[in-house]
Amino acid sequence: MKSERSIRSIKSTRSLRSSLKGHSGKLVTEIIDLEAVLPVSCAKFNCPYIILVKKTQQNDDYYRALKNLDGTKKRISMAQSAKQESVHSIRADDQESTSADGLSTHINSLTVTSVYDTFNCLTGIYINEVAHLPRILMQVMRYLVPHYKNITTVSITNCKLEASILYELSKIITVSTVVHVHLDGTSVAEANYAILLDTAHLKSLTLSRCGINDNVCGILASRLYLSATGEKLSLLNLSSNHITDVGAKSLAEALRTNRCLRYLNIADNHITDDGATSILNVLMEFPLTSNEVLNKRKRFITYLRRKNEMYLKYLADVTSVEMCKPAKRKKTSVTSVKSRSSARKEKETHQQQQSMCTDDSIRAKMLTQQLMGPFLDPFQSDCLKIHDGTTNCLGNMALAYLNMSYNDLSFMTIQTLRNVVDYQKCLKLVGYQTGLLKIVVDGNNMPIRCREMMFISEVLSGKNQEVVKRRKASKICA
Repeated sequence: MKSERSIRSIKSTRSLRSSLKGHSGKLVTEIIDLEAVLPVSCAKFNCPYIILVKKTQQNDDYYRALKNLDGTKKRISMAQSAKQESVHSIRADDQESTSADGLSTHINSLTVTSVYDTFNCLTGIYINEVAHLPRILMQVMRYLVPHYKNITTVSITNCKLEASILYELSKIITVSTVVHVHLDGTSVAEANYAILLDTAHLKSLTLSRCGINDNVCGILASRLYLSATGEKLSLLNLSSNHITDVGAKSLAEALRTNRCLRYLNIADNHITDDGATSILNVLMEFPLTSNEVLNKRKRFITYLRRKNEMYLKYLADVTSVEMCKPAKRKKTSVTSVKSRSSARKEKETHQQQQSMCTDDSIRAKMLTQQLMGPFLDPFQSDCLKIHDGTTNCLGNMALAYLNMSYNDLSFMTIQTLRNVVDYQKCLKLVGYQTGLLKIVVDGNNMPIRCREMMFISEVLSGKNQEVVKRRKASKICA
């Protein structure tokens, strides 16, 4: 039996780092061959599987457009080109299948797919259909992934995972540039998916077909409140789970303060009109609770305190720098009277000190304002409206895509949705706020055609055209 070794005592990793250092002393990235290093490293630590890495290349849209331009010069008919593409695709599929068959000749093997872009930079790691994913694989990836500065996606789908795997995945996200995580079809008994939202820069998380119930949904929603982590996630996919109205109301509570989530998919769950209405009501004007008003004041006071502390710090730094500079001494005439010259010097020194203090204060204020920025809050003054002595929020205008298809919704949700679209149409949106741009309610107990649905489709199509025009205008100005 081979004795198990700690991953911190890996000799190959240290030698790998030292060998990758150039003459300048900087670590050269993108040189590590993942296809060679990952299997060897896992074998050193007695991984229960033989790790096989399959390299694939995914060309970007610009590269495909260039290839299409080259193809149009040959003037091949559409039918002939389609036939050739089908032949090439079949051959490519045959090659991939044969390579996969070659990889699968090992009885106890695990295939990891590495995806590279046009510039041969690693952009994603994909693992699919593994009965038991070993933790040692994730630990080795945790040490290797930081060397790849272009990787953005980690996908582990249709696998049975343990809670420790999600813990290691959260560490990978923390030390790397990964911002997209796909865990569709994974089953975790502890359901500790919320640990992934504790990372600072995760932008999208897909948890489709993960068996998530209302309790887990509530924990995930608690991470979406106004916080450092909740301000980064822009896409959340919770489709095909076991979420009911209780989980939908938890998401609605989070959407009261969250202004970063743009895409929410809760299709194929067990949500009724009650849960859907609670989400849609947040997209319109709603009254603030006393706790929300109090928390908003606390956030503003905290902002002012931090701004003042930073201002005093920069003022002290700028003043100390100015004091260290040698003072410019003016030449005085020998024939001048001593008393008059000393009085003049004192006056000039006093004026110079006053001007220096004013300049230092202006510099410190500019530095503080540049770093802190303005006070941004979901309940700031331009987002509030006082009506009959009650403070109301204008609503969440950041959510642009909402999928509630294949639930237990009825015509009542359509009526509420019409009110939301009509309200947002009349509201003047500024900045990144667009309001709802697309809503999907297919597969529910609703009429296919009605006046409300026609109104919703007409308004949303007009908003989409307006958003496209605005983006084109911004690109032209840039």
